[in-house]
Amino acid sequence: MALKKPLVLGSDGSIEQLQSGDTLDIPASGGGGDTIPLTVNETVGNGSVVCATASGIVNADKDDDSKTSVIGIATASGSPGNQIDVRVAAQMGGLSGLTAGNPVFLGNTGQLTQTLPTFGTVIRVGTAISATDMIVDISQPIKL
Repeated sequence: MALKKPLVLGSDGSIEQLQSGDTLDIPASGGGGDTIPLTVNETVGNGSVVCATASGIVNADKDDDSKTSVIGIATASGSPGNQIDVRVAAQMGGLSGLTAGNPVFLGNTGQLTQTLPTFGTVIRVGTAISATDMIVDISQPIKL
């Protein structure tokens, strides 16, 4: 069996074989865990639930059917045209007022709530593991 070496981009952009002793330079994600960088089309706050709409990435809203395609939770504040990291899975900290062990839902205008909505659309965005941390795990929307 032949020894195979993976191909990588060199520092000058050329394609090279990874050599014994070489290391890969992989940047860390913003805060760790699963995040994606997205450009927002309206002002969002740190910890806001965001969604994809025809007009771009905006605050999600359980009562607006055009704003229930939840992507994740903003890890920083951003203004229109700014790129921010959005947590799509894994642990997220820096929150407040959560009750550990209880589910976290989408509220209005990107807000997190632990009160189960009784109208609009129910989207569970995760589970609190402490007063300040949650595991992000976005569920499918349920229209009430």
